[in-house]
Amino acid sequence: LKRFWVGFRLLASESPSQISRCAMGVLRHRCTNRSAEFTLFLLLLPAVAGFDWGGVFGSPTQQQHATDELHDSDFDDFLKQHPVNAILFYAPWCFYSQQIMPAWDIAAQKLMLHDPPVHLAKIDAHRYGLVGDRFDVSAFPSMKLFVDGAVFEFDSDLGRSWQQIVKWVNRHIDRDHVLKSVEDVDHYLNDNDLNVVGLFADNATGTSFLKSARHFSDVMFAEARGSDIATQVAEHLSTHATLTCETVQVGKNRENYKQVSLPRAFMHCGSQPRNPQRPEWTDSFSAAVEGTVVTVRRSDNSDGWEQNLQLKCCDDEKHAAENKEKHHVTVPSVVMFMPHDERFAIYDGDLENVHALDRWIMARRTPMLMRLNQENAEKIFEAGPERIPGLFLISQEPDDRLEVVLRKASRGLRGRVFVCIAGRSTQLERRLASIAGIEEESSESVLTLIEPHASSGVQQQQQQQHQQQQQQQQQQQQQQQQ
Repeated sequence: LKRFWVGFRLLASESPSQISRCAMGVLRHRCTNRSAEFTLFLLLLPAVAGFDWGGVFGSPTQQQHATDELHDSDFDDFLKQHPVNAILFYAPWCFYSQQIMPAWDIAAQKLMLHDPPVHLAKIDAHRYGLVGDRFDVSAFPSMKLFVDGAVFEFDSDLGRSWQQIVKWVNRHIDRDHVLKSVEDVDHYLNDNDLNVVGLFADNATGTSFLKSARHFSDVMFAEARGSDIATQVAEHLSTHATLTCETVQVGKNRENYKQVSLPRAFMHCGSQPRNPQRPEWTDSFSAAVEGTVVTVRRSDNSDGWEQNLQLKCCDDEKHAAENKEKHHVTVPSVVMFMPHDERFAIYDGDLENVHALDRWIMARRTPMLMRLNQENAEKIFEAGPERIPGLFLISQEPDDRLEVVLRKASRGLRGRVFVCIAGRSTQLERRLASIAGIEEESSESVLTLIEPHASSGVQQQQQQQHQQQQQQQQQQQQQQQQ
């Protein structure tokens, strides 16, 4: 109650400029110590109805989140025990601190598969202010990576998805994800839409695979090294490629059971939670599927559950075997899973040609035919490893005839250009039309090819090296033919 009174008092006593600065801290998706009372006042608004009030009134966050909770008494011991780690400095009253917790949990699960593992933890830096002051924590949430004594700050402008957190850690420690068992594969195949898996025998180097892994922020890379484990993973992937699996969001529930709709019929669901778990959690579940509905029950007691439960649900293996041909994955190879088009692909190029591998992945990280939106625009125009132009069909009204032609053409253009359909209604689409030189009053459909921006010096050097490699390969092919 005192907090709310301070919030009202702030509006009554502070100047408009001070209130504006306080609000801007919230609008930038970070909370400052000065904005604490103002944030609590804003929480009265319906827009943040999902805020975790338990953190404000003393409920420990570790009951809902799987990442280790640190205190001022064990913080230094954690740093000594884990030379490479990442810490989330949060405040329980900060909405954005609560918002980032699920992504931090998933990132912790992913990074534990590193060799050696990278440990993630969190600390209430509002409660333990001296710990936050030691590391210049001035806003919440703040994420810092500790590598053998060196400290690296996370740039919040990069976004706060678990993929961005993992990429941030990878960029500093330069490690790829290692698959040590068949069970490790499922964490990647079910928690990310785009997955690339490398399978390498005992004598394989796989250096190009490691380089490609640093080139993509939205694609998760994992590898199995060694003939035995690579063969086991290959067999698992051959089966998994025929099964379309989904991570079904069950969520929290006050009752002992909950029914959730499935994407389609002929599916079965596992009982093991796919969301990160803490060792002291005793929750266990059962899942029964009937038609397109799964009934989830808590089996260890008659209560509900507080965790944001996720279950893995896949197509029935017998039904899939009758309707789909099983893929044959060999060692060495690189395979890719994606949620569009053929959903699974096996790389058929040179495993040591990083440019060819990059281009192959680029061609499959988006659908062959896209509709323009913010997410797709970022993938098309970003400074990726391979500069691929975009072919856009821009029309005032939907043109079914041209779309059919473009969809057929996109198969032959795959990997050479991005093929995209755009209207004229959104700001992004209107900006694209302006770039293409289309007048506002024009109602004609226009097909335009837009080249990416000029490459930097480093990219030009990479392209020159790529051209030299192609020339050498052509010369070798001519010699072999002779």
